Amino acid sequence: MKHRHIKIIFIILFFFIESACDNSLNEKSTQGNPEVFDLSDRPEFVRDAAGDFHLCRPWNYDKPGNASRKYPLFVYLHGNGGSGEPSSMPCLVNDEDMTNYPCFVYVLHAPGAWDNSVLIHQINAVKSAFRIDTDRIYLMGYSMGGSGSYSLANAFYDNNNNQLFAAVVRMAGQSQTTVRNKIADKTSNYFKIESYKFR
Repeated sequence: MKHRHIKIIFIILFFFIESACDNSLNEKSTQGNPEVFDLSDRPEFVRDAAGDFHLCRPWNYDKPGNASRKYPLFVYLHGNGGSGEPSSMPCLVNDEDMTNYPCFVYVLHAPGAWDNSVLIHQINAVKSAFRIDTDRIYLMGYSMGGSGSYSLANAFYDNNNNQLFAAVVRMAGQSQTTVRNKIADKTSNYFKIESYKFR
C-alpha cells in the first residue's frame, strides 16, 4: 500500500514536470520514430565495485537513433538501516516504468549518514560520464534519505554553481526540514510526504 501511494506521487510529479518542459520523458527517439523496447536490450542495474551505488541506464540508450539524446537522472537516497539496492525503490524498477519514463536511475548507498560532498561528487561524475539533461535531475529520499534530500538540495545549489534539482520528493524525513527560499522558488515541484499518511 505504501509503495503504491509513493508510486502515484512519483507519476504525478513527472506529469507536472513534463507539462512544464519542452522535452517529454516519454519521448520518441531522435529519428522521430516510436521506440521499440526489445527485451534483449533490457537495461540492468550495475553495482559499482566499491558498493557505493547501483546505476541503470535508460532502455535503448546505446541505440544509434538516440545518439544525441539527453536523458533525465533520477537519484534515490535510502533510509537508515536500508541499502542502496534497487529493490528498496518504489518506482523505476519494472519494465513498464522503464519504458514510460526512460532515464538514468542512480540508487546510492551510505553505511551511515549521507555526506553531501560525496553525493555531489557522485552525481557530477554521472553527469560527466553520460548524456544527462542537467535540467532534469530528480531527487527522492526516504526517512534518512528524506532528511538528506533537503540537505542535499541546499548543498547542491550552494556548492555546485547554483545547480537545482528539477524536483525533490522527501518521504518521512525527520530533520533538515527546510530548503532555502531561492531553491523552493526555482524548483519545479517538491513534495514532502510524512510517514503517517501511509499508515
